[in-house]
Parts: sequence; C-alpha cells; structure tokens
Amino acid sequence: MSTIIRGDKLTLSHYLLSHLRDSNIQAELNLVISDIADAGKKIAHEVQRSGLLDLHGAAGGKNIHAEEVQKLDDRSNEIVKSILSENEQIVGLASEEEKDVVDVSGGRTTGFIVAFDPLDGSSNIDINATVGTIFSVLPSWADIRADFLQPGRSQLASGYVLYGSSTVFVFTVGKGVHEFTLDPDNGEFILTQENIKIPETAKYISYNEGNKTKFRGSEAKAIDKLVKNGGSSRYIGALVADFHRTLLKGGIFLYPAVSSDGGYIGKLRMQYEVKPLAHVMHEAGGVALINNENAMEVAPDELHERVPFVFGDKKIVNKYQKYRYDT
Repeated sequence: MSTIIRGDKLTLSHYLLSHLRDSNIQAELNLVISDIADAGKKIAHEVQRSGLLDLHGAAGGKNIHAEEVQKLDDRSNEIVKSILSENEQIVGLASEEEKDVVDVSGGRTTGFIVAFDPLDGSSNIDINATVGTIFSVLPSWADIRADFLQPGRSQLASGYVLYGSSTVFVFTVGKGVHEFTLDPDNGEFILTQENIKIPETAKYISYNEGNKTKFRGSEAKAIDKLVKNGGSSRYIGALVADFHRTLLKGGIFLYPAVSSDGGYIGKLRMQYEVKPLAHVMHEAGGVALINNENAMEVAPDELHERVPFVFGDKKIVNKYQKYRYDT
C-alpha cells in the first residue's frame, strides 16, 4: 500500500497510515479497509455501467430474506467476496446475500471477520437513484460464527461506500468519522471531510410513510408530533442514502417495528446495516437505538436477525422518545 499525497490532497492510504499509527493492529486493519475501498471502486464502476452491461433488474431467485435478488446484488456480492477472501488477515465473511458465514480462514484461528451488505438499496439501480455498500469489521479469536454475534461496541471499523453523483467512502475506526471522495481521474479516494459531527439544529424526519399504519400507536403518534412541531420530511428509500443525508444534514431516521402476524417485527438487518451504521452514528456524536436500547450495546441473536432502528442527533431522538411516552 503506497503512501501518497497528491498536491495538498490527502489520499486514503496515507491517511490510514497516519491515523492508525498508534494502533497495535495498524498494518492489518489498513489492509482490510484498503481492500474494502478497492471493492467499492469496482462496484462503482459496475453501477455506472449497469445499464450497458445488462445489470438492471432481477437476477431470478430469492435471498435468505425471501427478497428478489437483483442482478447487481449478485455482481456486487461476488466482487466483495473475491477481494476480501484473498486478504490473509480475514478469516470469515458474512453477507446479506449468503445463507451462512463464508469461512476463508484457511486454517487460521484468529483474525478479522467482515459483515457486509454488498448493495443496499439495489432496487433503486433501475432508476439511477443512490445505492451503497455497508461493512462492519470485527475481531475473531476461534469461533467465526459465534464471533459475528458480538455487540456493536466490539467493531474495529465500520462504514459504507455511497454510489451517487460521486462515490464517497465514509468510515470510522473508533476515532471519528471521515469521508473520502473517489477522484475519477486517478482512481484515488481523497479526504474531503474529517471528524464529521451530525448537526443538532436540523428538523428533518425520515421514515416510510406508507408503513405508518403498521407502527405501534405510540410510535406513530410520536412521529406525528415531530412533524406538527416543524419537522420536514425527507425519505430516499435506501438506508445508506438516508443515513448519509442524516449524518451530514441532521435530523432523525425511523424504521420502527411493523405489525405482522399479530405481533411487531423489525425490518432492517442488524448484522449488515444496523450495527455498522450505529457505530458510525455514535462516533459522529449522534444516537442509534434498537428497541429503545443503545444499539452499540445490543448483540445479535443470530446472523440474519432483523431489528427496528432509530438514529439521529441527540436532541431530536430524545424528543421522539419523550413524545412516545407522553400520555
């Protein structure tokens, strides 16, 4: 991995070397994050050419979540698996598109494990809307499958690559949240925002209005109160895109449990979406909740568990919680 500064622009590789200088796993974590960035570059290329490569639409078949798999889901999943499985620091992979953990240890007993959503919001590809790749890096000591069930606070790194009008790589290694933008002229990720903090003055409210009749009454009423007290609605429909807007512009995102078969169930994947994004939000000074608990303290019960998810700046999340319990 080269150490490069182009003019006054700090590249990802140089930033990682300096940012992790005091870490006892500096070299190993550098390689993992760099490989994730490389996977993001390849997926960005495929996203940009998807219409030309016949990568729009469904691939046929369903994934472990009983959802129709998109062609670009398959392609993105294979790209991430191919790159990360060659990294000797990684012993296990878990993907939203895979039924079980992929063991790439080659007999090694310790190393990193990586959970990822290869292409969040992939149904948006056909309309050229924003999509992204989400990832979570955890330590593993001996039992790969069990180690994926660690709580959010155990993550060593997490973040996402967003494919929109530009390709941006946002991540944390527990020392703030940083954004790098892909320079298409030289293929380098360049630092564009350092130590991002979520604003505390925005009133943006993001939720799927079509699901509101399925929310618990207290949650639907709390959302109504937020809107009536000056909230402005914003909703893209791809979690990674809604998260990025909330991170930079402030506000709150809500995906409460929805009614199903006489009970209420969460819809978002804890392992591949909630846990890594909660880590980023926490490092940016915001709040992330699973069932009213700090998402960083909650451990998944199984690999493909779904949970409700609320995140945003502290003021508006606290206001939402207060409204929920007001009589």
